[in-house]
Amino acid sequence: MLGVLLMLAAMSCDRAKPGTAAQPTAAKVDRVVSLSPAATDLLVAMGARSKLVAVSNYESLEAVKGLPRAGDYLNIDWEKLVSLRPQLMVLQIDEARLSDATRARAREMGIELLIVRLNNFTDVIIEAEKLGTAVGMADESRTLWQSIRQNMDDVRLSTAELPRIRTLVTLDDSGLFLAGRGTFINDILQAAGGVNVLSAERGDYVTLDEEAVRQLAPDAVIQLMPVNDMSLALAQSAKFRERFADMPAVKSGRVYVYADPRALTPASNLGAMAKWMGEQLHPDRDKPSNPSPSR
Repeated sequence: MLGVLLMLAAMSCDRAKPGTAAQPTAAKVDRVVSLSPAATDLLVAMGARSKLVAVSNYESLEAVKGLPRAGDYLNIDWEKLVSLRPQLMVLQIDEARLSDATRARAREMGIELLIVRLNNFTDVIIEAEKLGTAVGMADESRTLWQSIRQNMDDVRLSTAELPRIRTLVTLDDSGLFLAGRGTFINDILQAAGGVNVLSAERGDYVTLDEEAVRQLAPDAVIQLMPVNDMSLALAQSAKFRERFADMPAVKSGRVYVYADPRALTPASNLGAMAKWMGEQLHPDRDKPSNPSPSR
C-alpha cells in the first residue's frame, strides 16, 4: 500500500549520441521496463505482457508476478537493468522532477524514457494510447481505451437523472487520507452519481484531522482499500465507523468498502470501479420509482 500512496503523491526522442545506442522504433520495442503500476496494468490489458522484462517494486497484478522488480521512479535498480537490456522504460512522475542523472544514465544504456501522467480519467485515455504507440500496439491500445471510455460513459448515462450523493472517499485505513476533486477517483465518483464533499480548494490528495473530517458530514463514504483481503478491509472499516459514529453516512449505514489491490491505480479498472460506486450510491436505480403494489 505504501508504494501506491507514493505513486499518488508523485504525480520526442533524442538523436543517438556517441557511445549511445540508437533509440528503437515502436515496431521493434519488445523489451520494456515499467516502473508505474498503472502503466503496467494498461500494457498488460492491451496485450503487451510479453514485452515486459521488469516492473516496479509495487506491482499487484498476477500477470507480472514472476517478473524482476527494478525499483520505482525514485530508486531505479540500474545494475539489474544492465542484464535485462530494456529498450524502453516507463516512469510515472512529473517530468520536471526527473533528474538529469536519470536521463543521462538511461541515455548511456540506450534506454528510451517514456513519462506518463495519470492524474485523472482523461489522462488514462491519453496515456493508454501513448503507451500503445510506443510499443508498436496502437490498434490494441485504441481498443482498450475505447472500451474504458465506453464503460465510464455507460455508468455516467445510468446515473445522469439521479440525485447527486454527497460522498467522502477515503484512501487509507485511518480514514483521514482523502481523494479531492482533481483526481481520477473524483472522475469515477462523478460518473457514479456522487459529488465530492471536499471543495476544489482542498487539493487533490489531502490528509485532514479527525475533526475536519467529521465536519464534512457526508451522506455516504466510499473506502478504497488496496488490499486482497476483504475481511481485513472490513475490520479497518469497522474502526472508521466506530470513530465517526455520529457521521450521517455512518448513522445511515452508507459506508461502502472497495477492496482490490488496484483500488488506487488509474488504469483499465476504472469502468468497473465506477459501476461498483454507482451501484452503492444508487442501489435502487434500476427499480421503478412507483412500483406496483404486490397482489
